[in-house]
Amino acid sequence: ALSPRAPAESTGAQAAAFLNAAGTTMYSIVPGQPARALTTRARLSRPSFGRYDWVWTAGPGAAGATEVLAFRPVGVAANARVPSVTLSPGWLAGRTVKEFRISRDGTRALVISEQKGKSKVQISGIIRNADGTPRDLTAPLTLLTPRNPDQGVWVDDTTVAVMKASASDAVTPELLSLTSAQPLQLAPWSGLTSISAGNGTTEIYGQSAEGIFQRMGNGWSPQLKGPIDPSFPG
Repeated sequence: ALSPRAPAESTGAQAAAFLNAAGTTMYSIVPGQPARALTTRARLSRPSFGRYDWVWTAGPGAAGATEVLAFRPVGVAANARVPSVTLSPGWLAGRTVKEFRISRDGTRALVISEQKGKSKVQISGIIRNADGTPRDLTAPLTLLTPRNPDQGVWVDDTTVAVMKASASDAVTPELLSLTSAQPLQLAPWSGLTSISAGNGTTEIYGQSAEGIFQRMGNGWSPQLKGPIDPSFPG
């Protein structure tokens, strides 16, 4: 009934989150409770879980400025308020966040943002209080790419895969490393609309209208048809 898209699951399988079909409301769901709306904005980035079951997204605030949002739905009664944090990093002023993804160890965020048609891929550290509640984001490190990606995922602790989605054109995903300045281009594939990754460069998956494909050597191998929005925990 909620038309869920862009699912995310906590690494301990204690909660899940998703967007509605319009990408304007983020819901969470925990065992034994119905889904609950956490926030509604003009647009939201795909949810991503980090440490301590906090789920993150980003979107415009009431005044239009970009805000980064985190919620902790685990252990909250159905009628109780979900703990939340709203951050407004100065380095995101005037930018639209396309992707906000928490790293495997929960200490960093991959942030893809856009301003006047130009994208930036940045890595920011997450500052927390002693109880694990997010408090701030550090000044970011910018990763260089010749393209204008609007999607990205963590592949391992130091590598992200990014791409510019297109339902009709050939898409060339890239691997960007925190330890190397040179992007590594993967094989192009027509109509890739989403990307996901497990653990390492052999577990990269793309989705098109034709189905889900796994990166295999220098190309892509068909895996299955039917399911949409593949996503690993995190």
